[in-house]
Amino acid sequence: MLLSRRKLLAIGALLALALCCGLLIFSVTKPVGNSRVTSDNYEKLRPGATSQEVRTVLGEPDSRLDIPAGGADRTKWTFEDTEHDVPSQPGNKETNFIVVFFDEKEIVSGVSFGGSVGPPNRLSDRLINWMKNKLNL
Repeated sequence: MLLSRRKLLAIGALLALALCCGLLIFSVTKPVGNSRVTSDNYEKLRPGATSQEVRTVLGEPDSRLDIPAGGADRTKWTFEDTEHDVPSQPGNKETNFIVVFFDEKEIVSGVSFGGSVGPPNRLSDRLINWMKNKLNL
């Protein structure tokens, strides 16, 4: 009886370890952000649109910030796309974003589209770049 308990504990520990490893790999390699952040979708967003219309085009925001503004509350939603390579800048990644501002009635009051280029944010990309630099690949 004692031997079968030890086997069960060992099997349980191995399964828990395998699950933790799987979750770690998924969290390191999964894309971040919102791949619907495109100039075409930006063009669909106009002042006067409702928050539901924005959700229809872009889905749920990656971040939301309520801004108190002189008695009239405003809300800022930010949508970020997944990182992608920049062909003209090897080793760097580009991330585009759309920022949508709403008035107190959740009606779009402004929209902006932009991007940033820099070193990768994902741990797996940073490790790969570090290894390439160390091994002179």
